[in-house]
Amino acid sequence: AAISKGLNSVSESTDDVDTDVEATNDNMKQVVNETSSMNSLMQQSVSIQNAMVKQLSSIDKNLIILQKDVISSGVGSLLGDGKIGLITKALSLAAGLYNASGGFAGGNFKENIPEKKLSPEQESMFKKVDAGEKVSTDDASAGFLNNLSDQKLADIGVQKTTEDGKTFYTKREPTAQEIKENVATEGKYRPAAIATQRDLDQRVINTIWGEAVHNPQGLLGVISTMINRRGGKGYGPDLLSIAAQDGQFAGYDKGRPTLEQSEMTRQMIRDAMAGRLPDPTHGANEFRAGSYVFGEGAGGPFARIAARQGYNQPGGHRDNVFALTNNYRGPESPYETPKKIVVENASPEQLAQSKANIEAQERANRIAYATDTVSPAGTYTPASAHDVREGTIPIKQAKTSAFDNIYNMIVNLKPGISKAAAAELSNKYIKENPHGGKPLDKWLSTDKNAENSSKKDVSPIIDFKHDK
Repeated sequence: AAISKGLNSVSESTDDVDTDVEATNDNMKQVVNETSSMNSLMQQSVSIQNAMVKQLSSIDKNLIILQKDVISSGVGSLLGDGKIGLITKALSLAAGLYNASGGFAGGNFKENIPEKKLSPEQESMFKKVDAGEKVSTDDASAGFLNNLSDQKLADIGVQKTTEDGKTFYTKREPTAQEIKENVATEGKYRPAAIATQRDLDQRVINTIWGEAVHNPQGLLGVISTMINRRGGKGYGPDLLSIAAQDGQFAGYDKGRPTLEQSEMTRQMIRDAMAGRLPDPTHGANEFRAGSYVFGEGAGGPFARIAARQGYNQPGGHRDNVFALTNNYRGPESPYETPKKIVVENASPEQLAQSKANIEAQERANRIAYATDTVSPAGTYTPASAHDVREGTIPIKQAKTSAFDNIYNMIVNLKPGISKAAAAELSNKYIKENPHGGKPLDKWLSTDKNAENSSKKDVSPIIDFKHDK
């Protein structure tokens, strides 16, 4: 009886063990399922990461590395929130990273900017002209043409003709000489592009005049920087989008050039985008005011980059300082060396393409001329648009030397300093601060430099009192 009772007890214990084993097997199955689910979530996370890396491949490499590190380190904490939480957080993380880089192409703008178009009447009128028909100057749809000079009419592919005492507008074909000249200059300094109405908008012109020193080199410096950004992710597809993007151009729409200045600037934009003008910034995608770079911003990241690139100020020592940073540049950035173009070797296909490009620019000009409002008159009158076309504006191709910039800044900070002392201090500063590590004004105030900086000439080199 005792043995039987013991066997029953063993049997019951065995049943308990079997039950425990079954429970353990169930638990193991659950663990396997959960592990499989975790692996699936990890794969989804990796897929999301790879998709984000692919989208961000054109952004600065440092941003991509940051994006990988943050996602990799965040996976562990995300897994506990379940599938929906993981995907939501990962996508939020991706959005945050992209916003930190400036957002997707187009970004956030200072204002809503609708597309400008010709009116239906103007569209109809230009179709008639392009088809070879004559449009009377009395035609209501041709009203704005009556206010344009012969040169501006030529810019939009139109000319005036007179028959039996009546004046008409007709199609103007590019001449053989104009086509050859276009072949000789187009795409020489950068990939050629057509300047659209949004590239020629008055707000773009106002922004350029609100940012640049008022000379051709300074204007072209700002124009070139905008073009170097054009088409780059985070910047925008046209100059208006680039100018209006938040946090980029403090002078947005603030300049007030005259009509002549506006037209000259438009021609500079057209010629620069067509690759006819050299880029005096050498591919820069950023600039800062010279007073900032040599003042409170000295020693900062941008100042160090600018120092390594020779403090490029194409418009003179009062100009902005331009530099190429690690940020993304657009596909129309300048060539390292200008292309050699031999017009005599141009094929019929090249000549035909040149003619097509001229006519495409004329069509873009039509929208700009028909829809823009002329800004109020200003005071500065630079070279004319004709000078830009003829290449007589002295566009600097060589960088302004670091010595010249430092020398001029020392003269600015120390009015009346002798030429020899300014030169000596310039060489000394460059030697001690090859990467722009110390603000120039603070460096000049140190004991070892104070004595030299106090040496005076009989008369100052330049009187900076009016604009220190």
